[in-house]
Amino acid sequence: MIRSPKATNLQAIMMLMLAIGITNHVFIIPALLQIAKRDAWFSVILSAVPFAIVVWLTYYASSRIGTQPLPDWIRHRLGRIPAFGFRWVITVFFFTTAWFSLYDTVM
Repeated sequence: MIRSPKATNLQAIMMLMLAIGITNHVFIIPALLQIAKRDAWFSVILSAVPFAIVVWLTYYASSRIGTQPLPDWIRHRLGRIPAFGFRWVITVFFFTTAWFSLYDTVM
């Protein structure tokens, strides 16, 4: 008999955030396209520059960091307080994103 391990609380939260995001994508994007109509292409152009910057920053950071986790790299380079601040900002960002996705899905 094969036993499957139980999901941890963190894994359950991440699965819930993923499900909310996918559901939000299915419900919200068609509504936005319905309102924007033929002007939806403009949002793609506006998002191209920030997207390119984020991709470049990700590439640059990953080439400097290697396989080390980002919070550990920040702690090693800048100290404990910036690493804690980074973790706090990332945590708040993801939970805020999950909250707004859940709110949009429910409404």
